Amino acid sequence: MTFAFVLAGSLVIAFPGADGADVHLGKGDAFTFDARREHSFTAGADGARVLWAIVPALPYQTRSDRP
Repeated sequence: MTFAFVLAGSLVIAFPGADGADVHLGKGDAFTFDARREHSFTAGADGARVLWAIVPALPYQTRSDRP
């Protein structure tokens, strides 16, 4: 899962394909989507500051799996 929160400026997240759509976000907007889905993003004319989180970041490991 991907989470994007726009701190400043604006952002467009594009999802190509027949069912794709552009998502326009401004300051204070948030959006979540499946990180495996093909996408691209573009900052607005004045740029953007965005907090991105991709969860889970790393695969889960048990102690017995660690070197």
